[in-house]
Amino acid sequence: MSVRAFMSLAFLRYLAAGAVNTALSLLIYWALLQHIGAVAAYIAAFCVAVVSGYAIHSRWVFKEPWHWRGLVRFPLVQLANLVLGTAVVAGLVHGLGVAPVVAPLFAIAATVPAGFLMVRVAVKRPHKAFDFPA
Repeated sequence: MSVRAFMSLAFLRYLAAGAVNTALSLLIYWALLQHIGAVAAYIAAFCVAVVSGYAIHSRWVFKEPWHWRGLVRFPLVQLANLVLGTAVVAGLVHGLGVAPVVAPLFAIAATVPAGFLMVRVAVKRPHKAFDFPA
């Protein structure tokens, strides 16, 4: 399998995994909302989404076994994605005068490929993070 084919398949799995994990997070949030406040429900759903996101991305997207190092690094990737997306939105809205309703679309365009690469490094074992199939 070529590097290009591997990366395109992994990227498509990454997009699907993100959609599934987001849907799971929303379902958990809405279910918890019936019993606890919105902030507590959001935090609980986010925490579950971090663990399930790591599980889905490591095993299905990148075909890696679970390991503690990856589980610890995965939330850091989510934080880095948040910082990158926030910087894009802030720069576009406050620096370039882009409409606030449009700016997140550019943030998504920046964070999805960056997130893919960061998640790959986070979930792969250190000696395999930059290995690609021949």
